[in-house]
Amino acid sequence: MGQKASHYDTIPLCEAHHQTSGNAIHLMGMRPWEAKYGTQRELIESTKGKLGG
Repeated sequence: MGQKASHYDTIPLCEAHHQTSGNAIHLMGMRPWEAKYGTQRELIESTKGKLGG
């Protein structure tokens, strides 16, 4: 069984990117969404870099 991700490794999304717009992860699906925006790991590392950590 996998472990729950740390809160430091989660990606909060606005409502539009989460489920209500044409760019929503729940409507596009994981693969197309990651192809457009980057993988979850890439986004987390990019954010950490921007925050200096």
